[in-house]
Amino acid sequence: SREIQSQGPNGDAAIPILNEWIPLLETTTVMFRSLAQYHESAYNREVAAKRRKGFGPMIARLRLANDLCEQAMDIARDSNLTELLNELGILRVKIMEIKEKEEEDNDMIHKEPVPDAQDLKMIRGTNMKNSVKIDMKALETLERPLFDDVLTGDALEM
Repeated sequence: SREIQSQGPNGDAAIPILNEWIPLLETTTVMFRSLAQYHESAYNREVAAKRRKGFGPMIARLRLANDLCEQAMDIARDSNLTELLNELGILRVKIMEIKEKEEEDNDMIHKEPVPDAQDLKMIRGTNMKNSVKIDMKALETLERPLFDDVLTGDALEM
């Protein structure tokens, strides 16, 4: 496998990055953007149902989620990331099912305009650093290391 060099944050020592990682990172980045739009559309759906308006932005987010999912699938397909491509296919089917139903409901019932993706409000981030408290004493009582099933081979020897 070939490596490319990446500079550190201060322009210091180069960090080798395997070329195979780049398509994986690109694919997962776009996939998570798709998932974010999908989840935000679900939130928009709840708010719209309560207010009886706001269905247009929900549909716009579903369209954007679909477009991003297709983009991630293209990268995965071009890079032979078969397992990820299969997972993205499942996500895309789910998005399409909801999108088509919501578009039909909007055409027949709500009749709201659907904004362009660039006109959507940005998704607000959430600070999650304080969300999980770990009881260190409880971890010490485990019979085997917490990540024993996840880390294998070279990772355990580091």
